[in-house]
Amino acid sequence: MSLEGEDRKAYILDMLDTMGKVKVNLLSEKLQVTPETIRRYLEELERENRIKRVYGGAVKVSGGVELPYADRTIHNIDAKRKIGKSAARLVCDGELIVIDVGTTTLQMVQHILHRKNLVVVTSSFGALKELIQYRNSNAFSGRIIFVGGDINSRQMTVSGTLAEDFMENLYADKAFVSVAGFSLDGGLTSYDLNECTLTRKILHHAGQSIVLADQSKIGCRNHFKIGDLSVADKIICNAPAPAEWETALAQMGVEWICTE
Repeated sequence: MSLEGEDRKAYILDMLDTMGKVKVNLLSEKLQVTPETIRRYLEELERENRIKRVYGGAVKVSGGVELPYADRTIHNIDAKRKIGKSAARLVCDGELIVIDVGTTTLQMVQHILHRKNLVVVTSSFGALKELIQYRNSNAFSGRIIFVGGDINSRQMTVSGTLAEDFMENLYADKAFVSVAGFSLDGGLTSYDLNECTLTRKILHHAGQSIVLADQSKIGCRNHFKIGDLSVADKIICNAPAPAEWETALAQMGVEWICTE
């Protein structure tokens, strides 16, 4: 592969980061090469596990292994802080909310402390730890409910049958969830089957379902599907929705909230 070819592949990856999905014909026009050349680049990128080819183009893929919890807490932290703060504005006094696992949802906690008569249900050890600390220092007066189940010590989460049974008997006003990736074609996806199943249950038992995800998740498709994009009432992200998604999002009734 020539340097020019590598530059073109880098351009394709940059477009995927921005748009989430690319089309062969558009890339052919932008890079002024034949569609056959673009398809060859996409084949090479797919072999490198950097993209997933779909009909007419390609989408981003995430790595098959999720980063450890400690690494994820600092990854894209500025974007996550803005997303968490924006999500907290949707929380009202007297509500029962679910804060699902994830380092983006974790950034909500410090911004909901002033809410009155709030009940927070979580399966995240990180969120639980912060809430307990704030409660013990009298900074938070709400009720804390922790979802029990199988513990994933690497990711500091709880999932499994016991957790799902617990959520079966609970209905939340709002659920705030993180995802590993999301796209129009693939919907909301997760790295972990057990966490995926619990998140699906949480969304099913919520009056409003709010997805928190930074720009790197746009267009990504992981192994385990939580649900179609339409199960989300709102998506909070640090970047605008891809232009080619706008019509579909409107038809699905999904509101996109951009923090930038």
